[in-house]
Amino acid sequence: MSHTYHTALVTGAKRDIGKAFVEALLAHGAKRVYAAARNVGDLSAIMGLAPGRVVAVALDITRPEQVRAATEAAKDVNLLLDNAGALTGSGLLQLSGEYLRRDMEVNYFGLIGVTRGFAPVIVRNGGGSVANLLSVVSLASMPPAGGYSASKAAA
Repeated sequence: MSHTYHTALVTGAKRDIGKAFVEALLAHGAKRVYAAARNVGDLSAIMGLAPGRVVAVALDITRPEQVRAATEAAKDVNLLLDNAGALTGSGLLQLSGEYLRRDMEVNYFGLIGVTRGFAPVIVRNGGGSVANLLSVVSLASMPPAGGYSASKAAA
């Protein structure tokens, strides 16, 4: 599938998989890629990939006001790649409730919030796609990542 018509928003874009998504979209001719992270200062390397085509967006997906601001800043999006995530890396019996809630807030509720926020944007732009990055541990729980597994399975 060609991405030449796409204007994409990639959450969790500052490193690893998110950065790879930005690079792939650019390589396949995306018109614009909004690279989102909690701290836009972390996106300087991503911005340098294609000045003018990559736009930094401050976005903590657990904060509805930032999701609304992102939808205003990125009104031309027709592809959402939701890659933002949290991994506490501990078993359910050892993990404090605070960390379990964090996994759910980011990996489940945050994902839903950003998808709901951008769905009307994508519709207004004539349709498009939403891809929510999950994990194999959403299908088979891994004890050392109990909260992560549960939150990704919920998503």
